Amino acid sequence: MQIHSFSTDLTPVWQRPEVFRREMQDRFSVCLSVQDSRDAPLETRVRAYCGRHLRFAELRFSPHRTSSVSEGRSGSRILFTQQLEGQAYFSQGGRDCCVTPGSFCLIDPALPFTIETTEMHARSIYLDRQSVLAVAPYIQSMTSCSIDGSAGAGAIMRAVVDELFKLAPSLDEDTADTISEALPYTLATALTGLGRDPNAGRARLHLFHKKRILRFARQHLHDPNLDPRRIASGVNLSLRYLYDLFADEELPLMKWIWNERLKRAQRDLEARHLVARSISEIAYSWGFSNLAHFSRAFRHEYGISPRQWRQRTRVAHCQSTSDTCADQY
Repeated sequence: MQIHSFSTDLTPVWQRPEVFRREMQDRFSVCLSVQDSRDAPLETRVRAYCGRHLRFAELRFSPHRTSSVSEGRSGSRILFTQQLEGQAYFSQGGRDCCVTPGSFCLIDPALPFTIETTEMHARSIYLDRQSVLAVAPYIQSMTSCSIDGSAGAGAIMRAVVDELFKLAPSLDEDTADTISEALPYTLATALTGLGRDPNAGRARLHLFHKKRILRFARQHLHDPNLDPRRIASGVNLSLRYLYDLFADEELPLMKWIWNERLKRAQRDLEARHLVARSISEIAYSWGFSNLAHFSRAFRHEYGISPRQWRQRTRVAHCQSTSDTCADQY
């Protein structure tokens, strides 16, 4: 997690809006138009936290006005902001709201909007647009609405944001990636306080846990002892809850794991740089503990044996390259 601090203090007054715009586009993939107040030049101080996927910042501003540059060209992030000091007036999609200290607001920079502020202090999180839309496809009807951070789901969101900024200097990239995946679900839960179906929050929580489970399973496919009990322990869920999460799935969890192992074994059997590895080594490396069982499962899935698959791949490689390919095998 990289930490960057920048301000406009040493920038000529007339260049400050453009310098700030470039910084925000480079750091957070949002493209904004900023105009300072008629009474005073723009002053900004920003502490930016930039990970592989997780991006957030603490910002201080003089009074100013922010708007979208042009529809559809304002980046791949959704802006979620927490007001700490001062007031901000948001407008998007025919909705207007005043956000005061302790409240949150959501803006989609890819669509027309305006924000007008007094002197202010805020925190902003720049969420991956597609990740947010995946769990909250209705998001465009929820922008420019004040979310109370003192009660209900909004208070939970406030606690999450407070802890995020508290821990920010010590976050490693893997932890930051996990937080980045979780934040859209936390946000979607906070939005339920604006009148959405309360059952939607439960469904999003289930989806979040399913993704955690599948990610853990992918990371441990090589473990021949990987089973539902091992997975439940690894993601800190009860075994019963894990079974409940996958009760309605067309493909049982362990069948999904077997299929994933077969896909990876198939890929390795095709890989030229692994040609010296035996079929049994490849099978064992992906968690298969019985070579005969692996061969039967592979034939059932792909119609031929692992050995035939590797031989067919070798022939295809040789046909697509020079005759000297044969010497490599």
